[in-house]
Amino acid sequence: MKLIKSWVFFIFLLDSSFAFAQALTPVTLSYSISKTDYKAGDTLDFIINAKISEDWYLYSSEFLAEGPIKFECIAKKSNAFQQVGSLVAYQPFAHYDEVWEAEVKIFAGVAQFRLPIVVKKSGKIMFKAEIEGQACNDVCVPLHDAIEQDLSTLPYGGYIAADPSIYEPYEKHIK
Repeated sequence: MKLIKSWVFFIFLLDSSFAFAQALTPVTLSYSISKTDYKAGDTLDFIINAKISEDWYLYSSEFLAEGPIKFECIAKKSNAFQQVGSLVAYQPFAHYDEVWEAEVKIFAGVAQFRLPIVVKKSGKIMFKAEIEGQACNDVCVPLHDAIEQDLSTLPYGGYIAADPSIYEPYEKHIK
């Protein structure tokens, strides 16, 4: 009987640890590029798409407030491509954050960031970068991803945007 209770307790712990781990991964990232038939000298965007769990939001890359961890993509230097501009967030939402007592930009539902690069050669190009950010609901979770992607294998990515109704819970906080 003790053995059965031990196994039931173990299964409960295992099940609850999976639920806890899922609660701490509110953002799923995927990658694409703005032009799949690139050649040396072409400018294209490395695209980062984020799917954000319900009731969570992701801080954008561009706002003046200090405190929250802004979304950031830091590309590693390469002889195959060169970064030619800053990371651009596509349609973030202005939100007054009571914790930081400042206006910030956030995403809910989905987010998209674009990093402009110039390719220096055709074919296989390994894009390496580090992603940092922060997602919050009642708690905040840091986001980190190490990217190592062959650009020639990535799909074309168009612009995405969240349905405006997804931001209704945050509208009351706008100053």
